[in-house]
Amino acid sequence: MFGSGNDPPGNSHMIEDVAIASVREHIAETRAQCTRLQDLEARQAGTGVAELRRMAEADDETVFDLCRLLFRPRDQPLRDRWSVAWMLLGGAENTACPHSPFYVFQGVPFNITLGLEHMGLVEPAGHYLSYCLEDGVWNDEPYQNLGRDQLLAAASGLADHGPWSRPLRLYERDWLMAQVPLI
Repeated sequence: MFGSGNDPPGNSHMIEDVAIASVREHIAETRAQCTRLQDLEARQAGTGVAELRRMAEADDETVFDLCRLLFRPRDQPLRDRWSVAWMLLGGAENTACPHSPFYVFQGVPFNITLGLEHMGLVEPAGHYLSYCLEDGVWNDEPYQNLGRDQLLAAASGLADHGPWSRPLRLYERDWLMAQVPLI
């Protein structure tokens, strides 16, 4: 699926395994960071935001993903970090997915993109965080920290009942299932 077609025999599976492991690791880290930052903010207002600011000052690229999940729109949808057209699973419309590139199902964020088309320069993390603080509202609805079996059930439920305009193709279902930790 992820191989170039010009890879030596057997190499495309290795590339695919590395890509899937990378996605699995990234989404697990994103979920853990969201939960941690929400916990900080719930215990003492401003501490989760302060930690996001510290991360932005360190040019931590995960700030963009965290902002997409930790802020919800005040009046109108939050803009992306640059002019972007997300290629969403199942032909979903961006308007149905306010947290793109993520979709939150049963309190669990899943990455629902297979790619994007963008134009322009990437906005620094600190600028995007400032925008979210000004035009968004902290999302205090806690994300669920679920075990593997519960995550599998949520991924399967999303595959069957997500914001899709058509049934998911097998590789799209596999993309959602790849976001569940192996252990």
